[in-house]
Amino acid sequence: MEPVGLAVGLVGLFSTCMKVMQRIDSYKIAGRDLRQLDAQLNATMHIFERWEAVLLTEYMEELPVEEIPDCVDQDYVESMILELCGSLIEVWHVPSSESIPERICKSEEDFVGEQKVHLSHFSQGIPSPQDLSRRWHITFQREAPFPEAWDNFFDDDQQAKWRFISYAAKECPFVLAIYCDLKDTVTHLIHEGNYDVEDRSFWNLTPLAWACFFYNKDIIQLLLDNGADCNAIFKGGRTLLHRSVEVEEATGILLAHGANLMAVDDQRLTQLCAAALAGNLTATKQLLDKGADISHVAADGATPLSEACGSGHLHIAKFLIEKGADVNQKATNGYTAFNLAVWNNWPSIVELLIDEGAHIKSIHVRGTEISLLTMAAGRGHFEVVKVLIAKGAAPNESLPILVAACHGYYESFANILDLETISRPPEFDYSCYGDIVELLLQSGADVNARDEGGCTPLHGATYNNLNEVMHLILANGADTNAKEFRGRTPLHISANERHLTKTQLLLEYGADVAARDRAGRIPLHYACRTGGTEVVKFLIQTSHETINDSDLWGSTPLSIAARLGHVAIVRALLGTKAVNADTCDIFGRKAVWWAIDQDHDEVTSLLDGKESKDLEADAEETGMPTS
Repeated sequence: MEPVGLAVGLVGLFSTCMKVMQRIDSYKIAGRDLRQLDAQLNATMHIFERWEAVLLTEYMEELPVEEIPDCVDQDYVESMILELCGSLIEVWHVPSSESIPERICKSEEDFVGEQKVHLSHFSQGIPSPQDLSRRWHITFQREAPFPEAWDNFFDDDQQAKWRFISYAAKECPFVLAIYCDLKDTVTHLIHEGNYDVEDRSFWNLTPLAWACFFYNKDIIQLLLDNGADCNAIFKGGRTLLHRSVEVEEATGILLAHGANLMAVDDQRLTQLCAAALAGNLTATKQLLDKGADISHVAADGATPLSEACGSGHLHIAKFLIEKGADVNQKATNGYTAFNLAVWNNWPSIVELLIDEGAHIKSIHVRGTEISLLTMAAGRGHFEVVKVLIAKGAAPNESLPILVAACHGYYESFANILDLETISRPPEFDYSCYGDIVELLLQSGADVNARDEGGCTPLHGATYNNLNEVMHLILANGADTNAKEFRGRTPLHISANERHLTKTQLLLEYGADVAARDRAGRIPLHYACRTGGTEVVKFLIQTSHETINDSDLWGSTPLSIAARLGHVAIVRALLGTKAVNADTCDIFGRKAVWWAIDQDHDEVTSLLDGKESKDLEADAEETGMPTS
């Protein structure tokens, strides 16, 4: 290292090692002082940095040039560091220059000077250079194909940044130069370093691919001028044009150099589809001006228009339609651009497509035919529902209000509409479903619409415990005693699901506590079966006239609770003094028989009358007469 270089290095040392400078009078050129320096910094330093530090003296008026050795080589390290400090100091080696291509090799002196000096005691548990190198290799190989990873490395702290640069310079100098937009360096590597512009040694991508990857227009031009193949094919059958459509300048350069715009990848996706998907209007225009097929259908059914509409790119959709794209073109998967716009909640595109002649009709989704209005309502797309109704969709069909009333989780439609697998963000506003129900009702939807199984919107809202939707439906005249095909009313469902507040709400609107399903069971049977103690107490407070009602097999609410071991419910029923514990079912079995048969000892004790005091207390709690 030259004296001038050393002086520059000292300036850097002053700015980072203030603690050392404040105590510099205690440092002499001796092994113990080097060890103290290491402990003071509590960190490792390069050989060069150690050399700079030990030249400082208390009354230094000028740089002691006469004390500077001719060079820092391995002999210097061994004699002036290791021999002085003994086993208390370790020197960790950096990779030898032998591992670096000769055309970009540093001098051996530089590599020796970049070795790390560690205080042995403080080095315990610190990964060795070999471990670090291996970790960097794994990290680099995993993350290098993603531009964001490079950006993160360069935005990181200085130490991590320079480790990354050092590793990348050895592993892929060409790629590093391209990323850093070092045009002169790339030129040097091509002409002086004999680098192959078609080299695929790193991630099987050519330098031109990396330039497109990092969006470096000038380097793209440079590589093309030096013979790079603009039609090279990469993983998945994709060409550079597939990738470059996200950057207008790159697309224009590649097209000017003869890129094949008719090439398709393994999924038969064209560059025009890729440009529409990316929302790049300039690239879309460039490709169409060169003759790209506007109606091409990929293997998965995608067309340029469907890609634009499904991704919400209104400006691309408008341009493609102006250029002749068919708004009703049916892809091989059965979906049109219109279907995808509705599915993905793009109301402006939905309106555009309808105005351009798109058909508002039903489609087949996973083997089931549903209307687009049902799809939008089930997925909670309020603005799309509004557009569809305004443009003529029939709001009085039954399914839209049925699926909206239960937030889309309606029988098999939850699977059809993909609601079981999609991950709704935490901030998803479920109130949109209430808005959709209200809009549908205002537009003429039937509040008591039924599906094939006889379910109404109130059944769906009750089952899913949707309080606001229930209030809205009930306020608009929903029939609280409507029965589905098994004879269950919304009150049966509420009792079965142990929803106390919903049970109370339904009774406020006139629900019948004595309504029977096809098995002869009343809501109290359901609450006793599922263990809804609070619902049971509320129902028997409301009316005790049905407390001994039997179903078609003669089972009473008490016998069901005893059979299932619901102690609190049995106690509440007995506490009314209105229940008949001796009632037999059609097979002659009493409630106590079930308790004994199912080994419910506590229930058996209750039914045998051994807890009369507790029953008196329960009678007072339920408000029922005791005689």
